[in-house]
Amino acid sequence: MRRSRMIYSSAGVNQRTNSLMRADCRNIVLSILLALLPLAGVTAEQTEGLWARATVPGADTGAVYGRLRNAGGEPLVIVGIETSMAEKAEIHVSSVHEGMSRMEHTPRLQIEAGESARLEPGGRHIMLMGLNEPLRKGASFDIELLLEDGARLRRQVLIGGIGQMTVPGGEP
Repeated sequence: MRRSRMIYSSAGVNQRTNSLMRADCRNIVLSILLALLPLAGVTAEQTEGLWARATVPGADTGAVYGRLRNAGGEPLVIVGIETSMAEKAEIHVSSVHEGMSRMEHTPRLQIEAGESARLEPGGRHIMLMGLNEPLRKGASFDIELLLEDGARLRRQVLIGGIGQMTVPGGEP
């Protein structure tokens, strides 16, 4: 009887050892995959607080603001934007020239390695044209950033108040 207890006890130790070894292997594989992701361009882009202002009823346009950061080692080039919230989305730059406000479409946005691009009221932003529904305070929607290398990055946009000037939850 003692002998069978020893075998059972030894089997339990082996099972625990095997389980720990499998967990270690999973952690090693996960670490390797996470280290390789930037090389694939999957995590090269980061967003910080993408947001939009709520729109008044009947408004046809809206804008997305926030910060895009290239944490990768190569330039990041955004060549398009898609969203189900609007018929069309483009990167625009607002400026004032001789007292007149202007807005121009920017067909591509290049963010150098380690650099950031701010999207802000009165400056560079993502213009939403042909809204499919009003942008309502407290709601959110997704956008996809289309990269020059063919990658697509889906991000969520939070909607603040009509006069919002910063990320919702911050100072309006």
